[in-house]
Amino acid sequence: MKQIENISKRIELPQRYDRNQKINLAIKQAFADSVAEFVAPMDTYVLPAYIPPISKYDDEYHEYEKGTTTTCGELPYNSTTIKDGGCAVCCFKQGLAVQGYPTDLKDLADILGKKGYYEPGKGTWHQLFDHWGLRRATHYAEMFEALDRGTIVTALVRNIDYPGNDLETGKNFINIVGAGTDYIEQLDKKKENTFYVDDPAIGRIEFFAKDILKAIEFAWIW
Repeated sequence: MKQIENISKRIELPQRYDRNQKINLAIKQAFADSVAEFVAPMDTYVLPAYIPPISKYDDEYHEYEKGTTTTCGELPYNSTTIKDGGCAVCCFKQGLAVQGYPTDLKDLADILGKKGYYEPGKGTWHQLFDHWGLRRATHYAEMFEALDRGTIVTALVRNIDYPGNDLETGKNFINIVGAGTDYIEQLDKKKENTFYVDDPAIGRIEFFAKDILKAIEFAWIW
C-alpha cells in the first residue's frame, strides 16, 4: 500500500524544469484542442452519491486530544492557511479517500508543506498530482470515461473562466466527481452535459460541463 509520507519531494533541476515546461505546453494544447471540438451530450450519467465529500473551508475540524475546534480553512499550511492556499490539499485528500487512503487534513497539509509542494505567493505546485502517479488527460473524453469507472478528476482551472467564483486572476484546484445532463431553456430545451464539482470554497455544485472544460488548464485522472 502506498504511504503518503513517502511521496517524493518537489525537486526541479533546471534541465528537468525546462523539459517539463515543454511537456506541460504539449498536454495543455492537446486538451484545449479537444475541448474546442466538444460535442454534447456525452453518454455519461454518474451521480456522485458514493464519493466522499470534499473538506470545505468552513467545515469544523476537531482536535480531540487538545479539546479544540477550528475550521478546515484555518488549519496551517506551510506559511499560510488551507483557506488561503490549500485548495489542492483538500482536492488531494478527497482523491486519496477515493483510492482507499483516508488521511487527516492537518497531517496531510503538514506533510505536503514539508515536502516543498507549497510556494508562498504561488500556491501548491501541480507536480503533486504527477508525483502521486496520476495521469493527465489530453482529451476531455478521458474525464467522462473516468467518471464512468467510478473515480474522480482533479482539475486546475483558471479563475477568470471558472464559473464557481468571480476572481479575475489566479488559478484554483477543484474535483469533478460526477456527470449528468440538463437543459438550456433559452436554446429550445437543448440538452447539455453537466459536471458535479466539489470545490472546497463552496462544496458540491453542478455546472454545465462546457463551462468547466473551457476553464481547465490541466486535469488528472484518479
